[in-house]
Amino acid sequence: MGRCQVLRLFGIDIQSWILSHWPGWFEGIFSLCLNFSGKPALGGVYEYFKSEAATVSDRLNWFQKVWGQIRVPLVDVANLIQAVRGKQAVSLAPLGEAKAVQAPRASVMDDFVSLDLMASQLGLDAWYVLIDKVDETVETDGDAQKSAELILPLLKSLKTLEASHVAFKFFLWNRLRPVLSAERVRFDKIRNFEMKWTERELREMVDLRLSVFSGNKVRDMAGIVGQGLGESIYRDVFLCAMGSPREIVQAFDSIFREHARHSESGGADRIGVDSIARGLDEYCRRRVADLYDSVVIANIVRLSVVKFVASDVQALLKVSQPNASQKIGKWQDQGLVERLAETARSIKDPSKTVNQYGVSEPRLRRIIERRLVEASPGAGNDEDLLS
Repeated sequence: MGRCQVLRLFGIDIQSWILSHWPGWFEGIFSLCLNFSGKPALGGVYEYFKSEAATVSDRLNWFQKVWGQIRVPLVDVANLIQAVRGKQAVSLAPLGEAKAVQAPRASVMDDFVSLDLMASQLGLDAWYVLIDKVDETVETDGDAQKSAELILPLLKSLKTLEASHVAFKFFLWNRLRPVLSAERVRFDKIRNFEMKWTERELREMVDLRLSVFSGNKVRDMAGIVGQGLGESIYRDVFLCAMGSPREIVQAFDSIFREHARHSESGGADRIGVDSIARGLDEYCRRRVADLYDSVVIANIVRLSVVKFVASDVQALLKVSQPNASQKIGKWQDQGLVERLAETARSIKDPSKTVNQYGVSEPRLRRIIERRLVEASPGAGNDEDLLS
């Protein structure tokens, strides 16, 4: 006598019983598959990703291996529910060897369809796939074009994105939008919006953190900065941090640390202009060094100006005109410079106008304007100016 028949003899609702027990089965299977070195499942995964599976290909191979282990039990549970309901079983295509770096497209898509079908059978609204930091991998290296190329196949597969029970959510760098638009990604069919914080929201965030961490003793920056600086400190920090809450926290942290380091009273006195300037200088140098290639930054810093034309780059770096234009194009892709609406007069022929460019990255702009690094004539090949 099968399990279903036994359950019916005792008057148990088979479908409800399965749905109430499957999460436990799934958790057990998943934990077994993810048990690295005797550590708890999620902790083991974190350590594995941090130390061993550091590249995208390694992680994809890992996911393929795990899926190969849990796919059959998952489908068995789904088919058990299907059988109880008197419906057709979910079919599962054969899976290639887990060692393969890239499974055949047909096999991957068959598995994707199976996942889509299984969600409703397992009592789930949908499977959610979150995609973030595509511009922060070794392969993309902060380049908008490379980052876009990484996700283009998925974004252009509307059939995949419109699956009934699989939802994709992308968190993308705003520099990718023009590149994706040029590649004709159908934003009219893909729900999207640009995340922006208003200055009021950012101030509320900062003030709330001050209030919480001071035990309600400090309600806003005016309570800890010098007279007349209560408004300007917000503007200066928000500008350097490009309106990012995470960057704003780092910028204020730099200001507080610099104030504590140089204050004669150990930081007990109010934060003044010098502390704010030193803190923002340190923050800008550090973040530019963290985020961008040192050779690229060295080349831009050598220009010593925040507005320039292609001939300036050509003369300073001793490269050809096409090479100078190519460098500027890469700087634009990285969000470091932008083409300005205003043009400039050609040096060779003043009767002609040429495109003018400006440093758009506010942290790099501050470094150049305040001469925070010394750009030697030979810098720009392998010298790290920000170290």
